[in-house]
Amino acid sequence: MSPPAPVLQMPIHSASAATFKWSAVSGRSYQFQYENDLDQTNWTNSGDPVTATNAIASASDTIGPDRQHFYRVVLLP
Repeated sequence: MSPPAPVLQMPIHSASAATFKWSAVSGRSYQFQYENDLDQTNWTNSGDPVTATNAIASASDTIGPDRQHFYRVVLLP
């Protein structure tokens, strides 16, 4: 049986960053990614992979001059 897909929760914003949390399986690794344009297919990794230590994992992204980002979480093998 495969693990459930990660589900992103609403982000927490500050003046310089956005923090995201998602449902996770303890011990599994996830890659948090962003894209500026959904017409493109090359997602960019945001930091190193995150290994979950419980049912919720999180990552942050710095808010830069390009304020529009789309996000996803990829469950790594």
